[in-house]
Amino acid sequence: MRKDISLHIILGGLLLVGHSFFSEIFPEKGLERFLIEAQLFLFILFLKGHLLTLFLSKKFNIYLGQLFLGFSVYKFVFSGLFILIIQRLEGPPISKSFILIFMFSYFTYLVAEVVLLVKKLNQEA
Repeated sequence: MRKDISLHIILGGLLLVGHSFFSEIFPEKGLERFLIEAQLFLFILFLKGHLLTLFLSKKFNIYLGQLFLGFSVYKFVFSGLFILIIQRLEGPPISKSFILIFMFSYFTYLVAEVVLLVKKLNQEA
């Protein structure tokens, strides 16, 4: 459990540094708007989803894969809603570069979660 949390923290820090690096290089692309909020949202969303998946699978004896798929849909919907909310709050449209970095971070977290869950399933087998 601690390894999972530490991996999410390290990954979140690296993605935040990467996002801020690109926002410094390309300030005209609109990457600096909602930088911290977007990365913090993804970090909390994926950490909460991962921990709830592990907790609910132990507590209610539900298959880990089913919970993972359910929370994947939950995370995808809430990520889309987050982008829509940013779009509504911000007057001009948000840049495509911001969406690309946001989705890159999303899929990086998703790959890390898949790797952690596959290791967990291999330990149980």
